[in-house]
Amino acid sequence: MRLAVLTVLLLMAGCGAAEHPCTLIGTRVGLALDVSAVEPPAALTACWSGSCRDYPVDYYGSSGFAEIPDLPAAPVEVSVAGRTAAVTPRLLYPNGPDCGGGGPQAGLVLDETGLRPR
Repeated sequence: MRLAVLTVLLLMAGCGAAEHPCTLIGTRVGLALDVSAVEPPAALTACWSGSCRDYPVDYYGSSGFAEIPDLPAAPVEVSVAGRTAAVTPRLLYPNGPDCGGGGPQAGLVLDETGLRPR
């Protein structure tokens, strides 16, 4: 009986005491591009704060990603294959909000109807 009470007390003392661990997992910073029914473009152009730059898009099937290390969590104008759309990348939290942000990302879809945020 004494052992049972001690076990329950130890279990209760541990409840809520464990903190969420923050790991070294990161977040890719950039723009994701899902392409269907059109030829996947090799690059995209991203513009913010009065400056535009071209970034290569790496594909895995019909999904691509352009690494943009300095992408802001603010409005960005993206041009792909003669089409343009505005997106606002969001800061992602791969370990949860208590562990700090990993970096901003946004997603777009390119198909026969045009370019649009995902």
